Amino acid sequence: MIVSVGLLVIVAVTTTDAGYVPYNLGKINVAVYKPVNQSSTIWDSDPSFVVDRNTQTCSYAHEAHNWWYVDLEADYPVGEINVLGCCDSHKRGYNISVNIGLSLDNLTEVAFWPGPIGKTEQTINFPNTKTRYVKIVSKKYYGSIDLCDVKVMAYIEHISYYKPTNQSSQYGGYASYKGVDQLDYPVFYSGGCFQTLKAETNWWYVDLEAIYPVWQIQVINRDDSFADRAKNITVMMGDSLDTLTQQAYWAGPLGVYTHVTFPDAIPARYVKLVQRANDYFHLCEVRVLTNRVITLVDGSKTWYGE
Repeated sequence: MIVSVGLLVIVAVTTTDAGYVPYNLGKINVAVYKPVNQSSTIWDSDPSFVVDRNTQTCSYAHEAHNWWYVDLEADYPVGEINVLGCCDSHKRGYNISVNIGLSLDNLTEVAFWPGPIGKTEQTINFPNTKTRYVKIVSKKYYGSIDLCDVKVMAYIEHISYYKPTNQSSQYGGYASYKGVDQLDYPVFYSGGCFQTLKAETNWWYVDLEAIYPVWQIQVINRDDSFADRAKNITVMMGDSLDTLTQQAYWAGPLGVYTHVTFPDAIPARYVKLVQRANDYFHLCEVRVLTNRVITLVDGSKTWYGE
């Protein structure tokens, strides 16, 4: 069994045919496409496979003192971590410790299990804790770590989900609402991306329907040979479409995942992305997050905004 700070729950993973894990509404997986590292790699694996949302791609570390970690690139109120191993048949991954913290030099263990890690997702729950780094360590000297998926779930408000949207033009069926439909796979033909026609200037915006303190904006780009179209993008925000001001600029071309954080939070109702690239404009998801204090299901408050 897993010994954790909170309730231990072991659940089976549901995947689509492509191997992607469906999005968990109400919580946000803040580890997706974030910077990662591990102690060693073999078999042409890569530590980024663990956060690519594809459970069929895995990373393997088989040297002494093995570890893997993800840098969330900001402090999030994390209360749940899900770990999926590689194979039931090989039975690798013993004496596994899961650690969190605000720096790699000051981590706290929140779970430990003797292992092995198998192809059943292990869910670790614990009180919401400010977290930037999640590190998984094998305490067995020559203990291997084989990981296919790690989800770090943060309880923050996703305020752009299915809100009204618009864009400068539309290519085929790739409408503006697809930027906030929660289908954030970086595969254009999955049907979850918006795209405009080719033009010198294109734009897309979302109406949050109220003024929120915007703390972070995350975008998911398509991951194929046309990904480099997403460039020269200005991020604008304001209370009305007539009073928008520039808050960020991405020269690009954008990778699969890009974000901008506003530590003091900027009050805004509209978030508009303007592309000046004389090209098509497409993204697969735009997440607008707020850091105001929210009430969780158990009645407790997050520390955000306090």
